[in-house]
Amino acid sequence: FQFSSKNGMKDDYIFSLHITGSHPADRHIWIGTANAGLHRLKTDQWRLISKQSGLPHNSVVAALLTTDTKGSQTYWIGTNGGVWRL
Repeated sequence: FQFSSKNGMKDDYIFSLHITGSHPADRHIWIGTANAGLHRLKTDQWRLISKQSGLPHNSVVAALLTTDTKGSQTYWIGTNGGVWRL
């Protein structure tokens, strides 16, 4: 499978890639792009998170999933405009 504008992404330049979920039904592929924000792919459906939806900048360069002692997860997104918590 190739991630590109030919199959649903808004940008062909990928800066970061992160996979969450241990079971295939819960798996998300997160793709940070150079100019079009954060793309999430889950079971062949794309969701775009961009500056219009609250992201500080559309250039996404890093992603980190953290879990606290109670099991709550936080997804941190690094952009050229700062860090954003999802």
